[in-house]
Amino acid sequence: MVKVDTDGNWARTGKPIRMVTQDSATWFMPEEEVHNQIAITADHSNIVKFTSRADTNYVYVRSKIKEMVGKAPQILRQRKGNSM
Repeated sequence: MVKVDTDGNWARTGKPIRMVTQDSATWFMPEEEVHNQIAITADHSNIVKFTSRADTNYVYVRSKIKEMVGKAPQILRQRKGNSM
């Protein structure tokens, strides 16, 4: 349940529940590599709210994004070659 406190801030109340199955939350396309999934211990709202650039989750996600961006040109060349 969600409510607004006296300061106008939104807050969750009650016991956390799983809203989707793990398969749904971690779904990927057949051509994608499973290891490109980035596991973060956070709920849906907090998954992208890092405390700082030193936050462990931020450092991890940033490194994975940089890794994927670095691989992108090769992947695009492969895709282009496969579509001809």
